[in-house]
Amino acid sequence: MLYLNNLSWQTLVKWAVTIVPIWFVGMTLYQRIYACRDEKTAQRAWFLAGLLEWPVMAFMGVALGVLARVAA
Repeated sequence: MLYLNNLSWQTLVKWAVTIVPIWFVGMTLYQRIYACRDEKTAQRAWFLAGLLEWPVMAFMGVALGVLARVAA
């Protein structure tokens, strides 16, 4: 079973510091923005990508690391 209650706040901050900057160079996000016809659509694409895609990708990266450590 995967428990997150044994993580310190420092660990969560470290994860945020290492994962968030990836979005500043992620080409998929910029591709969505440049494909939009107007500014309103581009803003909506930016926010939807942040709300829907980022938590899933961040959790999967962390879960893979945790599972790899447990398996070792």
